[in-house]
Amino acid sequence: MKRTKIVSLVLCITYVLTIFAWKTTGDAVAKTVSTYLHSVSLQFDGTAPYGIPMHRGVSSIRYDTTEGTLRVQNTPGVGGSFYIGKDGTVGSTIVTQNGTDEEKAAARDGLFHCIPGNTYRIKFDYKFLAGTSGTGKAMELWLVPDPTAASISNYWLSARATLIDSDPAELVLGETATTLTEDTEWKTASYTFKINADQTEPLALGIRPGYSATYVTSAAFDNITVDQVSSFEYDASSLHTMDDPEGSDAFIVGSGVTGAAIINGNAEHGKVLKVVAGANARLGFADFGVKRNRKYYIYYDAKSETANTTINTLIGVNGSGTLSCRYFFSGYENKNAGIEFYINGEQTEARNFKMSDSWARYGMIIDTSNEALLSAINSYSTEFWDSDIHFLFGASNATVYFDNIRLVEIEDVPSAVPDHNKGTSKFSIRTEKLPESEGETYRSAGLRFRATVDGETKSSADEIGFIAAPSSSTGFDPDWYRLENGKSDVAKSAVCYRRGDIDIVYSENADFTTYQLILTGLSSPGGKNAYDRRFSAVLYVKSGNTYTYYALGETSWYEVAAKYRVLNVDYELFDVVIDAGLHVNGMTQHEGFAVGDPLPVLDSKRYDVIDADITFLGWYDSTYTTKYTVATKNVTDYYAKFSTTAFEFSYGGMYDPQGRYNKPTNNGVAAWKYATDPTDLTNRCVKVDLTNNGQNTHFALSLFEGSSEGFMMKPGKKYVVSFRYYIEAETEMQSSLGFQLRGSAKENIGISGSKTDYLRAKTFSVTGSWTDCAFTFTTDDKIVGKEYLIMLAQNVVDDVVFYMDDIYITELAAGTDVILKSYTDNVTYNENGRVSNAGHVYIGEPTAAAPAYAGAEFIAWYDSEFKVPYTRIPADSMELYAKYDAAVLTFENGYLYDPNNKIGSIMSKFDIVTEPDNESNHVLRASLAGNGNNHNICLPLSGYTEGGYLLTTGSTYTVTFRYKGENVNSKGVAIQLRGSNRDGISNIGGKTSSLTRHTVRQTDNGIWNTATLTFTYTYSDTDYPYLLLLAQDNALQSDACTATVYFDDIVIKETAAAKTYTSNSISIGSQAIGTRKPNIVVPDYNFSYLAQMQIEELQTVIKNVTSGNCSRIHERSSTGGSEIVIGDVSYNVISKTSLTSEQYEIRFVGTNVYINGGSTYALAMGISEFAKMIETAPSNKNFTASDNVSGNYSEKIDGYGGDYYRPTLLEDFNGTEVNENIWTVYGKANMLQGSSPGHNGKTSLRSPEHTTVSDGKLIISAAYDDQYYYGGMLRSTGKMKYRYGYIESSSILPNGGGLWTAFWTTSPNPEGAYGSEADINECFGNAGVIAANLHRWPTSVGTDLGYSHTSLDSGFSQQKRKYAETGKTFNDEFHTYGFYWTEEKCKFTCDGDVFFEYSINSDTVPANRDNDIDAFNEFCNLTISMAVGFANNSDAPVEGADYWTTSNKLIVDYIHIYQIDGQDLVLG
Repeated sequence: MKRTKIVSLVLCITYVLTIFAWKTTGDAVAKTVSTYLHSVSLQFDGTAPYGIPMHRGVSSIRYDTTEGTLRVQNTPGVGGSFYIGKDGTVGSTIVTQNGTDEEKAAARDGLFHCIPGNTYRIKFDYKFLAGTSGTGKAMELWLVPDPTAASISNYWLSARATLIDSDPAELVLGETATTLTEDTEWKTASYTFKINADQTEPLALGIRPGYSATYVTSAAFDNITVDQVSSFEYDASSLHTMDDPEGSDAFIVGSGVTGAAIINGNAEHGKVLKVVAGANARLGFADFGVKRNRKYYIYYDAKSETANTTINTLIGVNGSGTLSCRYFFSGYENKNAGIEFYINGEQTEARNFKMSDSWARYGMIIDTSNEALLSAINSYSTEFWDSDIHFLFGASNATVYFDNIRLVEIEDVPSAVPDHNKGTSKFSIRTEKLPESEGETYRSAGLRFRATVDGETKSSADEIGFIAAPSSSTGFDPDWYRLENGKSDVAKSAVCYRRGDIDIVYSENADFTTYQLILTGLSSPGGKNAYDRRFSAVLYVKSGNTYTYYALGETSWYEVAAKYRVLNVDYELFDVVIDAGLHVNGMTQHEGFAVGDPLPVLDSKRYDVIDADITFLGWYDSTYTTKYTVATKNVTDYYAKFSTTAFEFSYGGMYDPQGRYNKPTNNGVAAWKYATDPTDLTNRCVKVDLTNNGQNTHFALSLFEGSSEGFMMKPGKKYVVSFRYYIEAETEMQSSLGFQLRGSAKENIGISGSKTDYLRAKTFSVTGSWTDCAFTFTTDDKIVGKEYLIMLAQNVVDDVVFYMDDIYITELAAGTDVILKSYTDNVTYNENGRVSNAGHVYIGEPTAAAPAYAGAEFIAWYDSEFKVPYTRIPADSMELYAKYDAAVLTFENGYLYDPNNKIGSIMSKFDIVTEPDNESNHVLRASLAGNGNNHNICLPLSGYTEGGYLLTTGSTYTVTFRYKGENVNSKGVAIQLRGSNRDGISNIGGKTSSLTRHTVRQTDNGIWNTATLTFTYTYSDTDYPYLLLLAQDNALQSDACTATVYFDDIVIKETAAAKTYTSNSISIGSQAIGTRKPNIVVPDYNFSYLAQMQIEELQTVIKNVTSGNCSRIHERSSTGGSEIVIGDVSYNVISKTSLTSEQYEIRFVGTNVYINGGSTYALAMGISEFAKMIETAPSNKNFTASDNVSGNYSEKIDGYGGDYYRPTLLEDFNGTEVNENIWTVYGKANMLQGSSPGHNGKTSLRSPEHTTVSDGKLIISAAYDDQYYYGGMLRSTGKMKYRYGYIESSSILPNGGGLWTAFWTTSPNPEGAYGSEADINECFGNAGVIAANLHRWPTSVGTDLGYSHTSLDSGFSQQKRKYAETGKTFNDEFHTYGFYWTEEKCKFTCDGDVFFEYSINSDTVPANRDNDIDAFNEFCNLTISMAVGFANNSDAPVEGADYWTTSNKLIVDYIHIYQIDGQDLVLG
């Protein structure tokens, strides 16, 4: 830790007394102050010579690089405008509204925007150029949301903002000659304006240089700046000490006061105000006025004759008028919005703001700009602030006393800091000090401004300093602080840093430097003071000739003192300097601090065991009892406390209250000692020598390294203890070393007796190096009286020396989930029967790469059912199986398919053996010696599964294998692949002819080679389903044959045959489909993607059979003619309501086909059956009404394969209540279940009363009252989960601010490093747009490994949105929202259309692939929710708006899940 200087820059401001007549305390005059926050500066030269991204219709516009200006011209009849950019780096090419989309998008990104409700000042230098003609050509400011739009309106400044000030009043050319023959002089224009609060979006700022139907306007511009303006009023403070009862302390009695008078109190308080209070009594002072949009510090000393007296605080009209105009903070009503309450400096709530029967300090901070407070007052009375409002105080039903009542009005100045940590400021004060003895000098009161800059800013600066001025005088010169313009006469400046010269540092660390300015002269020996005067200060940083300014704020001595009084801080001690010892884990560093200075914050340190930071908790006394945040009088030692206590034994660490350590023995028991690390002589640790000593021995830990106190555990806490250990043993250990964590009584540390049972225990053996170990345990009341944590070691047999180091202890709340970065030895890899242990690996580590095989691509490691992939080591003990895109046979499992028990016979001399030259590998051997006839074996289905490999008719197979010959003669050995029935396996007959073959040559003896064979299987897979491998001596010399062939790594990859179609001329109503190409018409809305999938298959069938391309269109696009009408199209002749949920109909009417179903899945079946009718129709078939079909889903579904989507969950919300076998209704068990902070100081609830089922619909209604916003939520957690499939809901979304609806999935118990969330449909209140999303949320394992949350918001923010049709919203009618999810892909649908899709297994972004596989392959729950008024929803609620009664409901018709084989759904 670096020692710093305690030095401040001192500016004596007494010079101001000669300029202004300072008023004494008590006068209150309102003042207005403006502070400018720099936003834009365009110089048109240097390294940033641009700044105008776009213009609209200007005749000509260019940057003059020679002069460093912008030149603009509007010819007669042209009124073009140009628009201000963010800085001088944008707009190198100035585009127009007619540019390309890419050009306009770049221009929009570069524009400066004004925010509604803010005030701005634009300044620029201008001159009119020679050639300008006419007179009175006014320039104008324009404000538009998007100047790149095709057309704009209401662009004048007056349409969107209020002009506050302009100089000149109107910017015109003036009365001159008709045409200028030379440029005018440069002038400066300045406009201040406030953007109207009713504007709904940021506005670009433009300048139109002038417009005339007959004249030319040419102008040059330079030094365009835009500043945000902060303006406010303030009043001086008011203090009532009760010493002037007839004058300034005269009070005004209000309602409920029985009697009030100023009387003589005790010696401490002198005169006090006595009040005999009835119910809700209150009174006030004439100068305690309160206005909206201010902040007030209020404090007073008070006591009651009755303890726990109710204190009344309120704002309202003084006197009896408070009956009709008052708003209580405490007492009659208790409200906390916008208010802070303090008693003796300790913050409390309104309901606890009570008066005691002894004198105490009572403080309040009232913020009348607080939105929740203003809203509450407005709901009470919309005309409240039209009255003369004052602060009132009192009590109820007691006799009470008041003294030293003060109200200080303040107004916070917004920080003008453009970058983090640059110019951050703090205020403090010093009091005046009168001479106490002869020779002492008088010290005036002072006001401090403290500013911090980061290292980057300081390293680039040539000079850093302060500028300060009385706030009341800065209005005379808006640029009072700008040194490049010549410092204002009202300001003073001082340099605190100049490169190579001076550096007057207040404090510093490795990253930041703090400087301090003290304004002195605020008091004088004669009693005159300027405590109520406000001062503004600015920090400037000069680099070269460029100045950058950071506003440090504006305050007064009284304001700072008032805050300290409210917080009950003795500010008079703030100038005492102490030499503080800062103790960190035994190390001590001395620093100088002024009392009240903040103590330094220490950096965190990474703790890998729990993969978290060891965070600094603050400075304490030596027992960790009292915490200090600032340097405190008479406290000279401060001890650092961390979230994890670390013992590295550099400065102690063993707690030894009886002096029993660091000895040869302790009462005959081996004693622990501080020691040198035997593997690193620079490192210290602790050890115990157990040679010739079989007893257990222990030591306790100190509170922290270097402390004389002991570390004491607390009941009901979870502890994480980690350490390193090392064991020395001269001979092989016969037994393990036992280690335990226990608790001990203080008096028994170092000796036997009074210990807890072991909290955790483990056995250790020699590892040859330092080894990590970690435990967690939770304490209970059994440790009471035995709280001291001890480390105990024992070995009763061996002579060993046991070392420990780096003991880390973390205390957590009981029940806290914590995953140690721990290791496992219990994960194995099964690679096609070859099983190996993953070794000593940490949980969450990436899984190992699987072996590569020619012809096969590794996909991932899976569970035994090949459903869940694992890209990282799981926490549970398990065996992981390698999955490839082909069958891989390595023969490590010793299995061959032999249904006829013929292997080893004369027809099948195959077996599995150890490879002759590699004992770790197994191979398939064909022994042809003595019999060269063909021998065959059925290849296994896989390296894991018993059974033979099955062939499929029409599929193409690529078979790759390694082979090696032994004693193969010149004729060679033929290798064939054939098909076989079951009886032909390893037997005679029952086989196809050779599908493909390869010859093993004499040259292949002793050498592994690779062969690849390909064939298409044309035989019947019913007659010959099995794949055989045959080996045959080509010479067929059975007696002379001596050959052996070895096979390994056989890879079989199937490529399914493409579906074939038979061309056919098919007609509907005598109209050929191939010629007419009828459109497929679907409903405009609420159509299912389940049906759309079958439409896509229908389109494929029609194209391949009839060569007709049938387009799918919505009903709104239909123009009649031949059509295939599907679903609830308004003119479909088949009504859905006429069908049961299982029924579908296909009806031919003229040249049209009509298809409908009683349910979504029945409709999909109808489409599928129509496609089958097309595909199987006889030649030249003409479909007519005689071909109409009425079918049943259940009767047809068995005719479709496992890849056909079937319903597995049909939630139609029938009945009158939510089905709690599937859903949990949030808020039913606990009103606050699922609640969150809401807007306007309210709580957002998930309410069962607003979650209902009726008429076959789920309805969640939004509402609000004075305390809550009401919505609802259903979750299937613990009741239903699914993995893969297509899920769909049909819903009407609400439309209104604060109505946040969402339908999403989450993985409840992810086993890997990530869990998933899929937002199927999310709408934040504006029902004109919905959004989908995918999230990867790190699990505890993932967090341990440093992974963080990611989503599609990065990179896909626009693509994943779906907008309603023009003029419509998703509140107008029902729409379907779907999520199609497989192991490889996710699709999001709306009304049957896919609007976004994402590939999970894609290698497009390799870094994402494993993370996606880890996240998006777990079981998921469902949630459907409407969160009303959530505080973190930027689309805030508008209370009182019409939508609370017209569009405030989420209505869900159904939620369905459809799945294919291999996809899962679990209930319960």
